[in-house]
Amino acid sequence: MPDYAPRHHLATHEVANQPPPAGDRDLLAEDLPLREALAREAPAWVAERLAALGRDTGSERVQALGSVNN
Repeated sequence: MPDYAPRHHLATHEVANQPPPAGDRDLLAEDLPLREALAREAPAWVAERLAALGRDTGSERVQALGSVNN
């Protein structure tokens, strides 16, 4: 199986345009339009319950589940 992992050092040149590893992210906190829509259209408890989902789906652990290298 081919290895598609990002490379920074190749035999012919150095690759400098690769983004840094994402790390743990809070996807709900980073999505302003979604938070605004929730505040406008949903009761407060919906955003409270989704907060944990936003943290979990943005975690490195869950991101690794979608990696080609697994």
